[in-house]
Formats: sequence, C-alpha cells, structure tokens
Amino acid sequence: GNEIKSEKKLKKQDFQLAVPYFKDADRIKIYDEDNKLVLSKKIELKIEESTTQNNCVALIENGEQEIKINVVFVPDGYIDLNQFREDVLKHIDLNAQYQGILSREPLNENKNRFNFYYINEILDYNCEYGCSNLEILDKASQCGYSNQAIVLTNTNTYFGYATTGFAAAPGYTGVLAGSSFVTGPMITSHEFGHSFGELADEYFSLYSISATSKANCD
Repeated sequence: GNEIKSEKKLKKQDFQLAVPYFKDADRIKIYDEDNKLVLSKKIELKIEESTTQNNCVALIENGEQEIKINVVFVPDGYIDLNQFREDVLKHIDLNAQYQGILSREPLNENKNRFNFYYINEILDYNCEYGCSNLEILDKASQCGYSNQAIVLTNTNTYFGYATTGFAAAPGYTGVLAGSSFVTGPMITSHEFGHSFGELADEYFSLYSISATSKANCD
C-alpha cells in the first residue's frame, strides 16, 4: 500500500514511539539518516482491559455504548477464567488468526464499531443442552447495554446455535459455540451471522434457519 513518511531524530537509547492511527496500516518501518531500513515491524493492536460494574470486564472499547455495537461474552462451565479470556480473544479474532468474528468481511473492515466485554465469573449454565435466554441476557446486562450475548461453553463437543430478538427482550440476541473445539471461533462466526446479521444458512439441513426474507437469500 501507500507509505506515509515522517522524520524524527532518534538517540541510541530505549524509547517509545507514538504514531498516528491509520485504519489500514499493517506495518511500521524506521529508516536511519542514510535512508537505510533499520526496523520493519507488523502492527498489532494493543488490548487494554478495564473492569466495569459487577464482574464485567471491558476488553476492547471503541467508544460510547450508545453509538457502538456491544458484544458480551458469558462463560459456561469454565473453571479457569484465564482460559476463558484467551478463548474470548480467539473468538473475537482481532488479527484474523482463528476464523473468528472479526476475521470476515465486512466485520473486519468495521472493527472500530464494536465494543467487546466479558463476564469474569465462574458460571455453569450447561448450555450444551440448551439454556435460558433470559438468564444469559440478565448476566450480560452487567456490562450495560448489550446488542449481542455470546455464551462460550467449555466443552469439546461440536455444537453451536443462535437465537434472535424475542418479545421478552427485543433487540437482544445470543450465540453459543463449543469453545474448546478446534473450530470453535469459526462456529461462533457462523452463528454470529445468524443472530447479528439475521442471515440464513446457504445450505439445507433439518436445522437450517429458513431463508425466507433473509438478506443473503433473496
């Protein structure tokens, strides 16, 4: 892509370099005074966490909730909450490594429109066999306004399903995916397409979401 150049003298010592944020930038290069390349490093977005009310942790915040899409991850069956946090990052997939939510268009082009949170609490909903939407949404509400509640169940069982808004809680939706399964992030990405994008399956099975009036199957 196009390179944006800026000059600044640097001394031979440890330093921190602050550069402007450019949406499509993926690498930073530093040249010496003879225009020789001395550093070329891939840019990785830094994640800073902050704890909000109750057990809600703000993982990635890009602005006020009222103008962003707010996604809350809820643990199910986790004993190790550090492992849950690692799984959440894989399912968000900020750097497109696991086929998770932000690895696919058009979401990967709109990362700054999302806020991501997670509930830092040991919970056991047994969602592998179905769980209460209202109970999940109530827990997600600890993080404020939630557009999406995603339950990650600590299991090796292959499963995933999505729910859309319903009368008791309009505007709320949920996704569940087997988080320990190797394709867990991909399952979450698929189910997120149903619940957030209201898209239909582009294949037929007994459990396929009906394509009637869905945007991707007109």
